[in-house]
Amino acid sequence: MFLIQKKEIDFSGKTSCFSIIGGSGKEMIEHRCQDCGDAIYSDLKVLDDVIVCLASTLEKPEDFKPEGHLWVSSRDPRFEINDDLEQQAGPPMQMMPYLAK
Repeated sequence: MFLIQKKEIDFSGKTSCFSIIGGSGKEMIEHRCQDCGDAIYSDLKVLDDVIVCLASTLEKPEDFKPEGHLWVSSRDPRFEINDDLEQQAGPPMQMMPYLAK
């Protein structure tokens, strides 16, 4: 998964959308492929300029270089992180003021 600034990415094709309440207590709009139902991206209302995008949906995922690891406290223990990128136990720090208590 990537957190990407909206101005850095374009999507083509039609999606089906539905709204859920995220961990922040704010709306999150899920966008899914109208044909197969696969998740494409999520529009986070807690961060107006950021979307969450699955790496598998990108045409060229190599164009997006990871800058760190988020939510590592809940990662599957079978997967190891073998790089020197910053690790955060939870969400990005800019989201902390918005998280539900």
